Amino acid sequence: APPTLVAGLSAVLTFESRDAYNNLRPLGGDSFETFTTFEPAPEAAAHDAARALAAAEGAPAADDGGGGAEGGGWQTGDGAGSAPLLDELSGLYSVGFGGCRAGTLRLHVRLGGIAIEGSPFALRVLPAEPSAPNCSACGGGLLGGIAGQSLGMRVLLRDRYGNAVAADDSSGVALTLHGASRVCGEVTLEESHTLSGVLHASAIATVSGRYYAHVTLDGEQVGGSPFALSVRSAAA
Repeated sequence: APPTLVAGLSAVLTFESRDAYNNLRPLGGDSFETFTTFEPAPEAAAHDAARALAAAEGAPAADDGGGGAEGGGWQTGDGAGSAPLLDELSGLYSVGFGGCRAGTLRLHVRLGGIAIEGSPFALRVLPAEPSAPNCSACGGGLLGGIAGQSLGMRVLLRDRYGNAVAADDSSGVALTLHGASRVCGEVTLEESHTLSGVLHASAIATVSGRYYAHVTLDGEQVGGSPFALSVRSAAA
């Protein structure tokens, strides 16, 4: 498995220049070509599936966030492109690479158009910790419902760079309804493989009226929260 790095950080690869007889070329000056390519992480597919389900339920699909507390917009650089090379004039060369998007970066190092041994060098970029302002909620429960029936929605976790974060537990997410009454909801992991890493939040209000659904991550509102909704009286 390739080494890993958290989004927003960078790694440095150092290599030696040697001749056909494996002698170190200590003076530097060799013209290496260095660049990176990028393959996105698969976690975003589950978020796409959750938004598609929300649209099918007639609810506005959650957007991809919106910046918020961590810098007013996402930094989406994936790190692909040219990679700056440092010639240490000793036979050693160093190149830094990294990015803000989760996925696999591959560093290509070539000399005279031929890849050096081991190239391309893979680096798996992992999402950073979830960031509440960039997380979102979607689903039919945000449209309201009928007293005594479950209001369900899905919570999509994203980091400060907008990368989809796959939850492995409820991850500090909570749902609370405030309004005609106060209702604490339940948050669980989705069981469907298609929605792997997505959280499902639900609550049942037995008193009809106007509510605000507060979806929080470690006590901080996610993007768009609180959500206004109405609960109608059940049929007689």
